[in-house]
Amino acid sequence: MQTELKFELSDSKEKIGLGLIGCGSIAQESHIPAITQIASAKLVAVTDSDPSKSRAVEQSLGSVQVCEDYQQLLQNEEVNAVDICTPTKYHSDIAVAAANSGKHVLCEKPIALTLEDADRMIRACAENNVKLMIAHSRRFIPRNSIARRLIREGRIGKPIWGLQISRRHISEPGSWYFDPAMTYGPIAEVGIHDADLLRWFFDDEVREVLGTARVREAISPLYNQVFAVLKFKKGAVGSFEVGYVLPKGYAQYTTLELMGSKGFVLAADNHMNVIVKGADSGVTYPLAYSDMLSVSSAYRAEIEAFVNSIIVDKTPPVTGQDARAALEIILAVLKSIKRRGPVRLPL
Repeated sequence: MQTELKFELSDSKEKIGLGLIGCGSIAQESHIPAITQIASAKLVAVTDSDPSKSRAVEQSLGSVQVCEDYQQLLQNEEVNAVDICTPTKYHSDIAVAAANSGKHVLCEKPIALTLEDADRMIRACAENNVKLMIAHSRRFIPRNSIARRLIREGRIGKPIWGLQISRRHISEPGSWYFDPAMTYGPIAEVGIHDADLLRWFFDDEVREVLGTARVREAISPLYNQVFAVLKFKKGAVGSFEVGYVLPKGYAQYTTLELMGSKGFVLAADNHMNVIVKGADSGVTYPLAYSDMLSVSSAYRAEIEAFVNSIIVDKTPPVTGQDARAALEIILAVLKSIKRRGPVRLPL
């Protein structure tokens, strides 16, 4: 089945020049391959705080300008829009600078570390009349857009409950995903997807959250496994678990369950067979890689939607306000964990 996300395509031969800010793993493994497949986009400039990463992109693609920093990149008149793939800490300053330079902004999730910084980004893009889209890529995975369509068509009746599980490998020290100066950890870098999807599936706002978590002290004081319950205004309840907890030999996976008054949706990365085995050598699952987050079609659909929102002058499918709402849920969960009790929204 094809993705259910729809966006307006233009007959224009126009190409949007993209400037990539941050050339780390998410850029090299996902964003750059996607951009090269989009007829209406052209990568014209790149920059990274580590010059070797920028040069690696140049060597791979050829005709791109390597910039010393993002300020130099923003001076390139061929850059119509930026694609921000830096650690979360830097999103807001770069996005505001890009907007003030008249560049449209695509930014990796989370939108920012604070609601104040998110508001700065949203305000700067609005004042400069440029597009702002946050890269919540899981909305573009076919099974998720199909699940949302089934809900909107009433196929499962009134939404009652939803569950998202995202389990990843235990991370080693040194990853910025566990640097308190850069991020809140897995809840912000992965759990934000779950918060965004549950809100998107139910087409509703969260009114209260309850969270609990555990810390793997050897790596970081940040939580490496988080459990959250979300109560929505219309009565549905959602929950998610996100954790960097699996032995390296095990397959990473996500699971989605949605229950309604008349039906049930289940989608998972593997068949979830009962397995009684535990070792670092792991377990082999019959994974459906075509539907996992790592599939390039999700990133291509995401970036193409952003590019075409510029060409046809439409609101991007994931707005700054959408991303702010997901961030607020995450911040409320973190507050609940510390308080050891429920937290009501808005904060």
